[in-house]
Amino acid sequence: MELNDLKELMALKSEEQTNIPKLESISEFYHELRNFVDNLNIYKVEFIENYIDAPLNKWYKLEQMPWLKDKCVVGVMGRYSTGKTTLLNSLLQLSLPTDSEANTALPTYIANGMQTEYRILDVNGNIKKIPESFVKLFDHEYSGNFPFSKIIEYMVLYQNAELLRTISFLDTPGISKDERDMSLTASVTSQCDVIFWLVSAMNGQLDAKVEIPFLKKHIANENLYIVLTFTDQRPDVEGIKNTIAKTLQKEGIAYKGILEFTNKKSQVENCLQKINSTLQTEALHFKTFQPIAFLENVLKEINEHISELLSETTKNKNEIERECSNYLNRTKNILNSFGNSLDSSTREINSLTSTVNNRCSSVLLCSATYQQLQGNLSTLINRYNSMIESYNELDVDEIIKFGAMNVHFENHESHIESLTESRNKCIELINKLKKLFK
Repeated sequence: MELNDLKELMALKSEEQTNIPKLESISEFYHELRNFVDNLNIYKVEFIENYIDAPLNKWYKLEQMPWLKDKCVVGVMGRYSTGKTTLLNSLLQLSLPTDSEANTALPTYIANGMQTEYRILDVNGNIKKIPESFVKLFDHEYSGNFPFSKIIEYMVLYQNAELLRTISFLDTPGISKDERDMSLTASVTSQCDVIFWLVSAMNGQLDAKVEIPFLKKHIANENLYIVLTFTDQRPDVEGIKNTIAKTLQKEGIAYKGILEFTNKKSQVENCLQKINSTLQTEALHFKTFQPIAFLENVLKEINEHISELLSETTKNKNEIERECSNYLNRTKNILNSFGNSLDSSTREINSLTSTVNNRCSSVLLCSATYQQLQGNLSTLINRYNSMIESYNELDVDEIIKFGAMNVHFENHESHIESLTESRNKCIELINKLKKLFK
C-alpha cells in the first residue's frame, strides 16, 4: 500500500448522519443509568455488564450501524484459508477475492442494499462511502498488514440479494496466533446472533491451541454451527464430523449442528440448500432486539429490588424502634421504682429526725420512742434495699445494646431515605426512557 492510498482514504468526506442527536441521547442516558446503578452498591459487576453495559452498547451500535438493525447477524469465522469468502460468494452470488492466503484485514458486514456499494465506519463513528477500487486497501496482501483497525472499525458491503433481506453477514479476519487479527474477530462476536465457524476438512479437526481456546473464551453463543469446508477433498467426512463433535463435547462447547460445504459443481447445490435452510430457520426464529422494552424491564426489576430493600429496612427499623421503646419503658419503671424508694427513704429520715428532735432531745430514750426509731430504721433499710435492687436491674450490657440500637436506628433511617431517593430516581429513569425514545 502506498502513502497516497492512505491520504486519499483519509480525505474522503463523511456522510451526514441524521441520528446523531439520538446517539448522543443514548450515550447520556447510559452514563446516567450506569452511575445510578453503581451508586446503589447492590449489584455485582456481572449484572451491570450483562444488563446495563451490553444492552446499551448494543443499542448504540444498532443505531450507529443501520445495516444491523432488525437483522439476524450471521458471523462467518474460522482460521485463515478455510473458505469463508468462498462460502459467502456462493450464498450471495458475489465475486469477492479469494486468492490471497489471508484476505480480510477488517471485519466486513454484508448487508442488503439496492446496489453494490462500500462504506467504512471509522473509530470516531463517521461513515464514509468508498469507491470499489479502495476495497483492495483492506486486503492483507495489498496493505502489507497495515493496522487499519487503529483508524477503521468496520467495512460494509451493500448488495442486492434476497437472503440479505432478513440476514446480515459478518465476514471476519481469519484467526491465528496473530493477536491483532484474533482481537479483531473477538471484538465483534457479541454482535452476532448466529456463528458459522468454518473448519477445513483438509485439517480434519479443530486446532487445540488456537480454535478451542477462542471458542471457549469468546463464543458464548448457543447458535453455533460448525461448517466443514472442502469436503470434496476428503473421503472420510463423516469420521471428521464425529471427531469434531467429540472434541466440542469434551471441551464443553455448545453447538447446534455441523454443516458441509464445497464449491465443487456436483455437490455445491446440495450443500447450499442445507445451509440456506438453516439460515432461514434461524432468521425465522430471530427475535429483534427491543432495547427500550428490555431496559424498561431491567429498571422495573431494579425498582422492585429497591422496594423490597426499602420494605425490609423499614421493617428492621420498626423492630429496632420497638426494642428501644421496650428498653426505655423498662428503664423508666426502674427509675420510677428507684425514685419512689428514694422519696420514701427521705420521708423516713425526716420522720426519724423529727422523732429525735421532738421527743428525745434531752432525755433518755423511752420504750415507745425506741420502738419508733427502730421502726424508722427498719423501713429505711428496706427502702435502701429496694433502691439497690432497682439499681441492679440497670444491666450494663443492655445499656450498651441500647446505644448500639440507637446507632442502627439512625443508620436505618438514613438508608431508608437513600432507598426512597433511589426508588424515585429509578421511576424518573423509566419515564425518561419512554419520553426520550418514544
